[in-house]
Amino acid sequence: MTPVLYVSAAAFAVTLAGGLGALYLRNHKPLVFAFCSGALVGAAVILLLPDARSLLEQSDSRLSPDLVWLACALGFLFFYLFERGAHAASSARIAGLGGAIGLATHSFLDGVVIGQGFRAGEEIGLALAGAVLLHKLADGVSAVGVMLGTAHSVRETTTMLVITAVAPVLGAVAQSFLVLPTSALALVLAWFSGMFLYLGASRLLPEARKANPSIAVPALSLTGVAVAYVAHVLSH
Repeated sequence: MTPVLYVSAAAFAVTLAGGLGALYLRNHKPLVFAFCSGALVGAAVILLLPDARSLLEQSDSRLSPDLVWLACALGFLFFYLFERGAHAASSARIAGLGGAIGLATHSFLDGVVIGQGFRAGEEIGLALAGAVLLHKLADGVSAVGVMLGTAHSVRETTTMLVITAVAPVLGAVAQSFLVLPTSALALVLAWFSGMFLYLGASRLLPEARKANPSIAVPALSLTGVAVAYVAHVLSH
C-alpha cells in the first residue's frame, strides 16, 4: 500500500472515530454543537477561504480573486434564506443535509490534496497528511453535529458520517485521474465556506448557548477554532 492510501485510510479511521465519539456523547448535544460550531467557522475562515483565494490567484482564469468573498456570502445567504422558507422544519433538515454533504465533499478534496502532496514530495505529503488527519477529527464531529442539530435521526447521521469518512479514501484514489478547473474548485470551496459559517454561527452555536449557558460552550467553540488553526499551521 502506498503512503497516500495509508494516510487516506488513517483519515477514514480518524473521521469515523471523531463522529462515533460525538454520537456516543449525543446526550450532551450542547457541548458537541459548541465544538462543531468552532470547527466549522475555523475551517471556513482559516482553511477554506484563504485556500480558495490562493487557488483563484494561481489559476489561468481572469476572474478576480475577490470573487471568493462573493461566493462565500452567497453560500451563507442561500442557506439562511432557504432555512427560513415557508416550511422551516423541513428546510432546516435539508440545510443540515447540505452542510453534511459539504463536509463530505471537503473530505473528498482532502483525499485529493493528500495524493497531490505526496506527488510533490514526501516531506510536503507528510506535512499535509498531518494537517488533514488533525482536522478529520473535527470533520467527523461536525458531520454528526450538523445532522443532529437539524433534527436528523441517529441512523441518518451515521450514514452521513460513514460517507464523510470514506470520502478522503475516494479522493486519494481519484486524484490520479481527476482534473478539476482550478477556478471552479476555488469558488466551490468559497461556497462551502459560507455554508459552514452559517451552520456554525447561526445554527449550532445559538442552539448550544440556549441549552447550556455555561463557560464550557465558548471554551469548546474556541477549541474547534484552535484545531482548524493548528491544521493550517501544519499544512503550511
